[in-house]
Amino acid sequence: MIGRLIMVLIFLGLAAAEVVAARDYPQRAQFGPWLVGGVVIALALFQMVREVRQKSRPVLVDEDVVVEDRAISGRSYAIVALWLTGLMLGTYLFGMLITFPLFVLAYVKSHRWGWLLAISMAAVIFGLLYGVFGILLKATLYRGIFFE
Repeated sequence: MIGRLIMVLIFLGLAAAEVVAARDYPQRAQFGPWLVGGVVIALALFQMVREVRQKSRPVLVDEDVVVEDRAISGRSYAIVALWLTGLMLGTYLFGMLITFPLFVLAYVKSHRWGWLLAISMAAVIFGLLYGVFGILLKATLYRGIFFE
């Protein structure tokens, strides 16, 4: 429970920092960070309440061994941290249009789904980013330091 609560607090802090930092953005650029940050804050608070209210239920595995239900190892947190670090580093280096679809492709393939699904999802992500944000909203997407 403590590990999950710490993760929720980290996400809550990051979302709060995003909302606070967006105050200094031009008015037109504030909507996205406020929307995403607000949703993450609401979900984090909801999850925090669930974690605090939830009682651990012991599960009998063997006659002598009892483990906590929903136990999450430190390895699981490390894997999530590595995925997020890769996403942030890739975005910084190569930009959003390249990194986000590649991230989705790699993530789907790492969970042993087929190539057709992985490529389709990556194409949908690329289409949404380019079509909705690039063309429809005329937003400038970060291009990465290699493509500046």
